[in-house]
Amino acid sequence: MATLRGNLVVGQSGGPTVVINQSLIGLLEAALGRAEIDKILGARHAVKGILAEDFLDLRRTPRSEFETIAKTPCAALGSVRKKPSEEERRQVFDVFKKYNVRYFFYIGGNDSAETAHLLAEQGRAEGYELRAFHVPKTIDNDLLVTDHCPGYGSAARFVALAFMGDDQDNRSLPGSRSTWSWGAKLGFSRPPRRSRASAKATDPIWSIARRSRSTRRSSSPTSTACTESWEGASWP
Repeated sequence: MATLRGNLVVGQSGGPTVVINQSLIGLLEAALGRAEIDKILGARHAVKGILAEDFLDLRRTPRSEFETIAKTPCAALGSVRKKPSEEERRQVFDVFKKYNVRYFFYIGGNDSAETAHLLAEQGRAEGYELRAFHVPKTIDNDLLVTDHCPGYGSAARFVALAFMGDDQDNRSLPGSRSTWSWGAKLGFSRPPRRSRASAKATDPIWSIARRSRSTRRSSSPTSTACTESWEGASWP
């Protein structure tokens, strides 16, 4: 099989994690060593940037800056929450053909995986040879065949430290406090994914959450509802 030669486009999509740029730099380092890849283009704000032909020439990024970018939170290329419509997918391929894009990498979670799949399907429908890849990144850890997704470990650590900090605040200045931890229904970013029966008192997050629920009550209807939801539906 002949080697497919052309340009590469990479985008970052969805909610950024503190390690999303690690994936970007890892991909850049690998792509720089591939003879079949000519230009390496970063799409600013992902698919939105592709539609606007708003690209960065990543080959011009000094290697001395790789480590700094990799360790920087947020999405270096800019992110977006957008699933392209059928018409927009056709427009994306107009851009890909114009720039001879043959390799497409999309860094993100399950919505980003779906976008990469939709564009791969669009390429097949148009008879345009394209290699499309999804690079997993999500705090929810809810991607199929992905055991521990990049982004989950750092998010879990953040949640643990946040609850520990809140607990110390309330020890110093007692009162009412409701702390929310966002997470998809199928994901794992909320405090520990354990049943009440299996949780141990020595588990740091469980202990803090249990102590907060049992000692911080509020007469505010909003806070009370939040606390009741926390004790019930948000614990699997």
